[in-house]
Amino acid sequence: MNYRKDIEKCIKFIEDHIKENITIEEVANHSGYSLYHFCSVFSLCKGVAVMEYIRGRRLSFAAIELYG
Repeated sequence: MNYRKDIEKCIKFIEDHIKENITIEEVANHSGYSLYHFCSVFSLCKGVAVMEYIRGRRLSFAAIELYG
């Protein structure tokens, strides 16, 4: 399995839906993995939990919108 490619597709999904109220379940479904397996693979590849990653991206996006 090519986890890196699958996680990058999920990152794109997250970025495309960053303004929406997405859940871990939606992202895991997009990957085709079970929720448990997806969370493990994401943490292994990115070094951070899925929702922590999403929260950080939302904060970065908000800062850019505030300060242009």
